[in-house]
Amino acid sequence: MKTWMYFADLFGSKYAFCAAIVGDILCLFTGMSIAWSSPVLVKLNGTDDNPLGNPITGEENDWIGSVFSIGGAIGPIIFIYTLELLGRKATMLILAVIFPVFHFILAFSTNIYLYYACRIAIGAAVGGSFSIVAVYVSEIVSAKMRGTYLSLGTSFILSGCLISYSVGPNVSIRTFNLIIAVSSLAYIPFFVLICPESLYYTMQKYGPEKTMTLLQRLRNSSDVNVELEEIEITVGNEERGSLLDVFRNKAASKAFFICTVLLILQQFCGVNVIMTYTENIFKDAKVSMAPDVCTIVVSAIQTATCLITPIASRRFNRKLLLTFSFVGVSLSNILLGLYFAVDAIGGVHWLPLAALVSFFVFYNCGVGPLPWATLGELYPQNVKSVGTATSNTIYWLFQFLLTYYFNKVDEGLAFLIFGGLCLVAAVFVQFFLIETRGKTLQEIQRELTS
Repeated sequence: MKTWMYFADLFGSKYAFCAAIVGDILCLFTGMSIAWSSPVLVKLNGTDDNPLGNPITGEENDWIGSVFSIGGAIGPIIFIYTLELLGRKATMLILAVIFPVFHFILAFSTNIYLYYACRIAIGAAVGGSFSIVAVYVSEIVSAKMRGTYLSLGTSFILSGCLISYSVGPNVSIRTFNLIIAVSSLAYIPFFVLICPESLYYTMQKYGPEKTMTLLQRLRNSSDVNVELEEIEITVGNEERGSLLDVFRNKAASKAFFICTVLLILQQFCGVNVIMTYTENIFKDAKVSMAPDVCTIVVSAIQTATCLITPIASRRFNRKLLLTFSFVGVSLSNILLGLYFAVDAIGGVHWLPLAALVSFFVFYNCGVGPLPWATLGELYPQNVKSVGTATSNTIYWLFQFLLTYYFNKVDEGLAFLIFGGLCLVAAVFVQFFLIETRGKTLQEIQRELTS
């Protein structure tokens, strides 16, 4: 008996939940890797704990902070092929292996170009994870719970960020990298043993008999004929599509437009700039508390509120949550931008901390998880892999531009622009996003086609 079947029997009705959670845990290491630069760059700019020997230059600082995003743009393109050739589970296993390998290399690296190379490779794993975890989870959970489980991926990302912000400043760069490497290595056997292949890939490769066995275990029920038939029809009627097919098909092109624009607008709320340079932002703001302490406070509140969307998405529509969230993030950005624009007015040095706390509370209300949930929900099955990969690549290219140029422009102006674009995003959500809460993937496709 395959090991996943043993765990399916062990967990019973909770098996789909456990499999989705274990799959989502991969996002924990993406979060740790995303926030890695915040404590590490501060040390590389000094001499006390600098494996490179000398403080890095401003240009080297910007490259280490941004080159990660180049990998993020490459990753989805690379792993789209393994997604179809090897399957969802095998591809996620490859991604899981990259984290320990390259963090082990970083732990003993003394060359800045090796830093660049490792950050590109880790970025590729993160970029691939952003696409593939959403596809995997959406293909194993029921329509009723899909939004909740997809939203949990962001919760794990934020938890990973908190770990990096809390641990990174208090240990050496070598120890910090080894902690990430060892913890991500320990994850691999849990994933291999507990998680099954996805339903749609199982149907595609092995047919309805094995898919029914898997579906019965995931739903803990023998009455799965209706869902099995929907999966069989979807897989049977659709050949694997190419990038051109994304733009030839009405539903696919609408999905591409909605998903990609939503991800770009999420990027322009400034979240990845903040997560990359958190400590430096607090240093520039001249806050009264130590910058690393402020970073931990913000990340702790960010993580503590990360379950807002998974819970709220079961009660409220996606459009309402996203609109409310974008407006709140906009106000937080504008407040922070005005603080920098007036050159840190005396007596209100607590304002940046308050602004970033409110930023992440509102961010967790929808802006963080829901754009990623749309990737697993909107794309038609035949172009889901190529569509999510393309949307992700564009997302990461914008992240590279923002993280590279952020330190080259006025911070006050940057945050004011972010605030204005968040208001644009709220309008976009109202006019273009379709509601997906509680709908099957087939129902969503019919609405996109209509």
